[in-house]
Amino acid sequence: MAGISGLANAALLAIVNAAAESAAANGVSLRLLILFAITLSLFIIAQRYLYERSALIAEGVVDNLRRRLAARIRESELLSIEQLGKSVLYERLTREAAVLSEKQGTLIAALQSALLIAFAMVYMATLSVAALLLTIAVVIVGFFIYQSSEREATAAHQRAAAKEVEFVNAVTDEIDGFVELKMDRGRAAGMGEELDAVSRAVRDVNVDALGIFIQRYIFSQSFFLCLVGAIVFVLPRVVPSYGLVIQELATTILFIVGPLGNVVGAFPAWNKANVAMGNIVELEETLARGSVPAPDPATVIPLATPIHEVRLEGAVFSYPDAGDGTFTVGPIDVSARTGEILFVVGGNGSGKSTLLKMLIGLYPFSAGRLMADGREVGRGVIESYREQFNVILNDFHLFRRLYGVDAEAVRPRLDELLREMNLDRKTALIDGRFTTIELSTGQRKRLALAIALLFDRPFYVFDEWAADQDPEFREHFYNIILPRLKANGRGVIAVTHDDRYFHLADRVVRMEYGMMRSIEATPPKRTRTRSRTSHA
Repeated sequence: MAGISGLANAALLAIVNAAAESAAANGVSLRLLILFAITLSLFIIAQRYLYERSALIAEGVVDNLRRRLAARIRESELLSIEQLGKSVLYERLTREAAVLSEKQGTLIAALQSALLIAFAMVYMATLSVAALLLTIAVVIVGFFIYQSSEREATAAHQRAAAKEVEFVNAVTDEIDGFVELKMDRGRAAGMGEELDAVSRAVRDVNVDALGIFIQRYIFSQSFFLCLVGAIVFVLPRVVPSYGLVIQELATTILFIVGPLGNVVGAFPAWNKANVAMGNIVELEETLARGSVPAPDPATVIPLATPIHEVRLEGAVFSYPDAGDGTFTVGPIDVSARTGEILFVVGGNGSGKSTLLKMLIGLYPFSAGRLMADGREVGRGVIESYREQFNVILNDFHLFRRLYGVDAEAVRPRLDELLREMNLDRKTALIDGRFTTIELSTGQRKRLALAIALLFDRPFYVFDEWAADQDPEFREHFYNIILPRLKANGRGVIAVTHDDRYFHLADRVVRMEYGMMRSIEATPPKRTRTRSRTSHA
């Protein structure tokens, strides 16, 4: 269909030239007018089909890229996602994919123009082989001169893409730190200066990239206009018979100057699309390196579920060195069992949260083993192992929908839990979605707990869940919910600073500077005077 469109466009040129000659000699030709109308209709139909079909194909490619990249993110390990950072993921998954979508129209138009030029040159060959050869020579020379700055243009687009990631980082800081900025004008001013500087840097690199394109575009237009001059002023002196077709040739050259401009103008779009595709491919490769390849199913012994004991044996995990030294947790020897409560305590930065992520299979070990009911957890069963835990970490996320469960089937139980959490007047589940999740931090944690309790699993993991609760719900959490889970045969692993509730634990593990010492005996219940404030 693209060929039909280009052929129809070139045919229109030939019909216009023939009609002009006919009008000069004998007046308007009805036959040529009808032929023009038929060819124009064919051109419009072909163009419409071409653009609609090309858009469908291009958007299908972009859709496939987005879904494939999103799947790669889901398949990746937590450490890889943490190292990449949210800004890079957002930018690659949204903006870079949008660039591919936006530029497809320009590239389709360039393809159409290239076909038109090809058919116009065939028509030109019927008029003058010398003019055709001159045109081809000029186009080839102009193309190579134009392409000589291609590397510079690509580098400029890459710099622009990198600066835009910096801008996304700055805007993310401004949004996430909105309250802090509102409370301190000096901090807000400093943040504003940095954001302005990054925005100006984005502007500058984009202007540089655009400047390179403008120079190349002006050169190409000038070069092709020189071609018109050569055909009008030079060829008549070289080819004696050339003057008979000079008008048709000049018209043809002027006719293809616009399409040539489209082809040349598509190079910046191609560069941007190429850079965007390169960034997406690079991210996909990085995510692929961070994911664990699936083993041969024939070699995997299924994990017996539900499990009753998890254990770390000599486990060691080290964060990647970011230039300021590395933090290592371990070696760790600890176990957790169903039907018991295990508290993990220690100062800030002692490795408590890291220990949780090691125990639930989110962080890989550099040494040691992860055991489930006496059997080592290999990569073939790590996903089914993780599904033995309900987890609310410090940086938990609330989804607006209930995924992985029949919303209507669990709704009665959820309504009961929302009443227990005193959230029944704050939010509700309607058509599988919560009416709102715009709640206070403590309320969001209570909603996350209600959702976790819907999924009946052997182990429940909490990372300082009670830290943002008022005394009433802190008391309810420690004295009602945790003992209830224990009585129901569930295991509880909780990071906590609430030493007044340590007596509820069957065992307490204390972390210090990435190392562990275990207090096997349950500490006695602590008594407090009324004047003493809560440690939380």
